[in-house]
Amino acid sequence: MSKMLSRLGLAMRAGKLVTGDEIVMKAIRSKEAKVVIVAGTLQIIPTRNSAINAAHTKSL
Repeated sequence: MSKMLSRLGLAMRAGKLVTGDEIVMKAIRSKEAKVVIVAGTLQIIPTRNSAINAAHTKSL
């Protein structure tokens, strides 16, 4: 676990990590995203952002 967090920290310092639903969705749409990590505690709110909901339901 600590090795993974260390690598995420390195990616963040290098400017290669994006966070936030709108920025991540933009990276996915433009095919710039290589890996997407979604929290297990993600709550699906249908009226908030249908693109995130669609991506989440496709992965299930």
